[in-house]
Amino acid sequence: MALFRRFLHRKRRDRHHENSDWVLGADGCEPPSPPRPPPTPPPSPPMEKDGGPVAGTYSFKPLNWEKVNKALEGSLWEELLIHGQPQRTPPEIDVSELQQLFSNSPPKIANSKEADKRKTSSSMHEKVQLIDKLRANNIEIMLTEVNLPLPLIVEAVFAMDDTVLYVDQIENLLKLFPTKEETEILKSYKGDQDKLGQCEQYFLELMKVPRMESKLNALMFTFQFDSQLAELKNNLNTVNSACDEVRKSVKLKEIMKRILYLGNALNQGTARGAAIGFKLDSLMKLTDIRASDSGLTFMHYLCKLLANKSPDLLDFHEDLVSLEAATKIHLKNVAEQMLAVSCGLKTAKQELDASANDGPVSTGFHLTLNKFISHAEVEVASVTNFFTVVGKSADGLALYFGEDPARCPFEQATQTLFDFVREFQKCHKENLEQDELKRKESEEGDGNVVSPTPPPQPLLAHVENKSMETCSPPLAVRDESTTTSVSPPAPPPAFQSLDEASTIEKAKRDGLVVPSPPQMYEAPQQPPFGGHEPTPAQLPGAPGEHLDL
Repeated sequence: MALFRRFLHRKRRDRHHENSDWVLGADGCEPPSPPRPPPTPPPSPPMEKDGGPVAGTYSFKPLNWEKVNKALEGSLWEELLIHGQPQRTPPEIDVSELQQLFSNSPPKIANSKEADKRKTSSSMHEKVQLIDKLRANNIEIMLTEVNLPLPLIVEAVFAMDDTVLYVDQIENLLKLFPTKEETEILKSYKGDQDKLGQCEQYFLELMKVPRMESKLNALMFTFQFDSQLAELKNNLNTVNSACDEVRKSVKLKEIMKRILYLGNALNQGTARGAAIGFKLDSLMKLTDIRASDSGLTFMHYLCKLLANKSPDLLDFHEDLVSLEAATKIHLKNVAEQMLAVSCGLKTAKQELDASANDGPVSTGFHLTLNKFISHAEVEVASVTNFFTVVGKSADGLALYFGEDPARCPFEQATQTLFDFVREFQKCHKENLEQDELKRKESEEGDGNVVSPTPPPQPLLAHVENKSMETCSPPLAVRDESTTTSVSPPAPPPAFQSLDEASTIEKAKRDGLVVPSPPQMYEAPQQPPFGGHEPTPAQLPGAPGEHLDL
């Protein structure tokens, strides 16, 4: 036993020299080895006193992973620990390449001139954003569409120069004004204006001009005044002319009178009879009633009656030359045009009064605007009076037909009358086409009637050579245009149609050989019926006699 203890003591001493711990358990057996300590992190690069890396060393960009602090038994990391230290870089990896690619090299210190230049450049690109970014971008885009510098725009507005600014450009400029909130933000800015964006600088320049938006509105009104006034007058004249033409048309009045007579005749003995007039929309019901034995409508009958009895009334539409154009005009739109002209003039007068207190900057603008308003006031007053007259005339159109203007406004009345005119012309045209078709059918029917062939009559001919009595001389048939010599024609068949006879005669005149048709009788040597004229009863095809054709 003592010998065994000495062996263990010697063994422990040898292991101690090998830096190994060997501890016996209570039972004399070797206890399990304790867990290995966690791997030590890679050594940090040496640092100088100021905290920066030592010259010749590199600080790498970190790899953001989750580190495993304990290698579990049987894991890959335990196996790597057994075979070596994974913290150390193997020789096959080129660290210099890592240093070149992923090192945090210290920035180079530039000289003072380059640093100042870079600082100035960066400060120039720093812009102060006061207006919403999206709105600022839209403003800048619209400014490129106007394509005029702001000083030139201001100069053109004060001079009221229509050769520099156009209506479209003014409309775009009116969309580029700051709101009240944006104006307050810009007024409260006390910093460097050069650092502001293009939109902010444009708004600030606009704010320097007194009432720039009002001036642009007045300018656009002066540019559009002549065209607006001309369009308004044209619409008023069309409405007024249409109303006068309807009321003054004698032919239209006569047609309405005949419609009333015919309607009372149809409604005799009913509640609708004995009418003194009819509603205007009743004109469109004239095509609803049709004749019992045909498709003839009441409108067709009216056109036919007028064509036979009063043809001078058929062209009544020529009295209503302005009616079609009037159907395209709405009095509501005309009233809006009148209101736009009146309000535009009122706004311009307000700006005229305000610009009188602007001082020298608005002197030219004030004089030009004052001259325009003096002329515009006279024109607007005249067209306003005419607008009132036309409104009464439009209401009078409904009253002319016994209608309430509120229930039958001008637009409805003119459209009904215009539709009646078109339907009347259509029915009259159909009547003419129907009459022409009947005439052609009648002519074709008369040309195809089969009539009995009369007996051959002696040909009236002049014998040119009296000495040729023994032979059959050619007979000269005289025509109005030419004289031709033909042989004596063969007698036609007994019941040959007129078309066949004419075809045969034409063929003979052209020199063609025409075969003799079967069952042709020979020409009698003596006058038929013993030289007496036949009576109708003796003629073939006489009444009571059946003919087999």
